[in-house]
Amino acid sequence: MFIEVCRMRLFRKKFKDEQSAQMGFTLVELIVVLALMSILMSISIFGAVAWIDWVNFQQEDSYAEDIFFAAQNQLTELESSGALDRKLTDALWDKSTNKYKTNYVIAQGKAQASGFTGFIKTNGDEYKWEEIWLDSNIEKEKRTLISLRVGPNRYTEYIKASHGDLTQGEVLLFDLIASRISDKKVLNGSIALEFSPEAGQVFAVCYSDRGQYFTYSETPGDGEVDIRDRSLPTREAAMIGYYGVDNLTLKLNG
Repeated sequence: MFIEVCRMRLFRKKFKDEQSAQMGFTLVELIVVLALMSILMSISIFGAVAWIDWVNFQQEDSYAEDIFFAAQNQLTELESSGALDRKLTDALWDKSTNKYKTNYVIAQGKAQASGFTGFIKTNGDEYKWEEIWLDSNIEKEKRTLISLRVGPNRYTEYIKASHGDLTQGEVLLFDLIASRISDKKVLNGSIALEFSPEAGQVFAVCYSDRGQYFTYSETPGDGEVDIRDRSLPTREAAMIGYYGVDNLTLKLNG
């Protein structure tokens, strides 16, 4: 009798243990699983966000490249037809000083004394004024680097019959690139087009569709970003596209 009672108790205990095992996770196990799932989700979300940022940054670079070649093709065409000097003079020349208007000039002449400082290449090296001029026959005083800039949503003003309230420099920038850019919404981003009038050569293009305004100041204002530093980490942080050349190829005859 005693043996039978013991067997019954053991059987009941085993049955209860099996029932407990089949009821699911314990509270501790659930906490561990949820913690692991949270970690995995965080890693996945972070990775997805980083990937999206990388794709967007690559797109900004692609837009800058498109604008670079659009402007270069147009400059080459104008130069070959003999219309480049006249077009640049009409928009950028100050007849009272017989020079380019100062608000469009990044650097001129010997340049180290006139503002070409703090310009950083994508690889982090500093641009040197003398190194970007391959033709030593060009007089130093005649070496000029021009910048045409537009802020966000200015293309909507350009397509108006009167060009809205655009400056001559903004109109010139769109004249150089608008007809050669198929995706017109790109033109409503912020653009900085840098080129050498003497060479008829585009030096660089900066681009952003993040509503930023481009400046060449160490102390940019609200909504502005200094675009002299083109190093990769700096541009990635500000989401600024860039495409440029390290050397300007000047016309052989100057």
